[in-house]
Amino acid sequence: MRCASIGSGSKGNALLVENKDTTILLDCGFSLKHLKASLIELGKAVEDIDAIFVTHEHSDHVAGIKTLSNNSSAAIYMSYGTAVASKLLSLPRLNFIVDGRLIRIGNLELRPVTVPHDAREPFQFVIQSCANETKGRSLGVLTDLGSIPPHVAGEYKECDALILEANYDLDMLRGGPYPPSVKKRVGSDWGHLSNQQAADFLRVIDQDKLQWLVAAHVSAKNNSVNKVVEEFQANLSDKEKLHVATQKQGFSWMQVV
Repeated sequence: MRCASIGSGSKGNALLVENKDTTILLDCGFSLKHLKASLIELGKAVEDIDAIFVTHEHSDHVAGIKTLSNNSSAAIYMSYGTAVASKLLSLPRLNFIVDGRLIRIGNLELRPVTVPHDAREPFQFVIQSCANETKGRSLGVLTDLGSIPPHVAGEYKECDALILEANYDLDMLRGGPYPPSVKKRVGSDWGHLSNQQAADFLRVIDQDKLQWLVAAHVSAKNNSVNKVVEEFQANLSDKEKLHVATQKQGFSWMQVV
């Protein structure tokens, strides 16, 4: 199994996951033109996508979904609440995600996890490689949540690879340009994860099993790569496992072996 990010941040998010001949796209906050160009760089095309999953209705995750749907034959999965909030109920090939119900797409299996975020019915996912009835490695995708309650921690603590939000540095958020209402929303239990919250979670996971970790959804105004690296590496036993996704480039293919 491998994955690549087309971009990660408040201006757009999209993650490609592939195992054998199965390819899925997680979110699409980009134009079709941008998506196609990025897919070409990764050696893929829109026609290769078997299914599209949407985590929640915020524009940086859903802005390109309708156009992509009109130019693709891929099935689309999201919660009913996300479909209502994003006004996508009329999409063809739309399937609804239900908490706790596994979704099998070819050689990938997705476990939806309900997360605390200021959206209608948001999910994040643990994605597992599989062939026939044999299950393999797991990739945890955990962004866009304001806290990590026990039910979420339990789903992600033994992943083989992890994409984890590190949205803001608390001091930078407090002294940053956002109005007080937005600062309060971002820093709430239903907003986004801070560097410290994410780093604290690293002490909970099985780091011996973890092959690599990507810090994602890093704010351009309320955070910096240096602050993320400093906070995360202080809580990692193997600092070489850490990578940071960017808004412009995301990250190229990474293997979960």
